Amino acid sequence: MFIGDISENDIQEPVFCIGPLNLNRQTKKASTTLGTLLLLDENEFDVLYMLATREGESLTLERLYAAVWGAEGGIQEQEAARRILDSLARKVNEAGADFMWIEYASNSGYTFKIHWRRW
Repeated sequence: MFIGDISENDIQEPVFCIGPLNLNRQTKKASTTLGTLLLLDENEFDVLYMLATREGESLTLERLYAAVWGAEGGIQEQEAARRILDSLARKVNEAGADFMWIEYASNSGYTFKIHWRRW
């Protein structure tokens, strides 16, 4: 295939890359540079995008909930969001192959971290 044969649809550059994570905000798809597609729903993608764009910064459940779900939820809604965040952390940690992960600390919240060497 010559460069002239490549259509705009063939080029799917991620909008945001951090370490091994590729995030396409337009399509709401996440993948790793190792070729693993993360199967995320829209809210999971939005949370991951928010965490990844603030790599190393801890975000509380309340802040994530307000930003992604758009309101201050009650106890039940926030507990549902916590389950979603815990599920997202498991997905990212598995796909990350020790190159990326989400940590949770009760005193500070959720933090997206990477261990990725730039050459």
